[in-house]
Amino acid sequence: MARVEQHPVQAIVLMLISAFFMSTMDVFIKILVEHYSTFQVVFFRSALSLPLFAGWIVMTGRQQFRTAYPMGHLLRGLLGLAMLFAVGECFRELQLADAYALFFAAPLLIT
Repeated sequence: MARVEQHPVQAIVLMLISAFFMSTMDVFIKILVEHYSTFQVVFFRSALSLPLFAGWIVMTGRQQFRTAYPMGHLLRGLLGLAMLFAVGECFRELQLADAYALFFAAPLLIT
């Protein structure tokens, strides 16, 4: 079995950066859903991420994105889209702190 190098400090820093940007995105979604419909916010969030994803595909090659289960992939995409709408509506109705408390408690509530 191949040995995998581990870089725990780099992993921690990347996780902190990721959490910062995800939280920042949630703040912007919270602000936007108070003035625009959730459909518009989700559309533009997805539309703005499309060029980044397209660039990633061009850089890494299309072969990595082939799937043996296209229907499963489609279902996962539709569920992800439904999740974005649910999160947008959640941010519209709840304070950000309450929403995050529910998000972090979800694994405890589901299992």
